[in-house]
Amino acid sequence: MHRERVSENVFWFQSEIYAQVTAGVVAGPQWAVAIDTLALPDETLSIREFIEHELNVPVRYVINTHYHADHAWGNCFFPGATVIAHARCRDFLIERGIPYRWRANFASWQKEFDCFICSWS
Repeated sequence: MHRERVSENVFWFQSEIYAQVTAGVVAGPQWAVAIDTLALPDETLSIREFIEHELNVPVRYVINTHYHADHAWGNCFFPGATVIAHARCRDFLIERGIPYRWRANFASWQKEFDCFICSWS
């Protein structure tokens, strides 16, 4: 995964595996905001590890720009964070579930990482 520092506390991440999709992080002194997550667990976990170990802050919020898997499936890897998104984003995630092309891999990911696509409070 490619990572770039955009400004002092703003970082950009780009998948090297899936469609060059991007995610971002804005870090403050006590917590960070993740803007989108990536579709594959390894990449999203790398983002979380960078935030927690390099920036030394927890992720408090995850903002989903839209419901597509490559932007929202990694939500579950930030269990203490509040997910912020448009109500239709949540509805689409629940309604449309897992796209067919991802189903074969999802079962193994879910078992390996013990999570679901998204949890909402």
